[in-house]
Amino acid sequence: RAVSTARAATLLGPERLEIREYPLPEVADDGALLRVELGGVCGTDVKYFHGRIDMPYPVILGHEIFGRIERLGRAAGQIHGVAEGDRVVDSVRRLYGDDMAEPERWHRRRRPTARLR
Repeated sequence: RAVSTARAATLLGPERLEIREYPLPEVADDGALLRVELGGVCGTDVKYFHGRIDMPYPVILGHEIFGRIERLGRAAGQIHGVAEGDRVVDSVRRLYGDDMAEPERWHRRRRPTARLR
């Protein structure tokens, strides 16, 4: 069954975390959609959570991810050397403020950090 939304831990302000649902972006020709299986929380995430770093809210935390490629853009497999179903590890940019409301801004144009076999 096709999935059109994803849930993410969203920091609304210092120590105000909420699970929210977001629409999935379209997959760019050179991009991929990952089904996240694990997300890391780094030291900077902890500082954001406690309000020790000034930043625009809301923000999605947990930018270090591990998962499977769910959908692949037309050219992405050839460009990046990956296929649907491959397990990958990546560190993605954070989504802040206005970026969160515009899924088309979520696209990133670089290869995964590592592909796992």
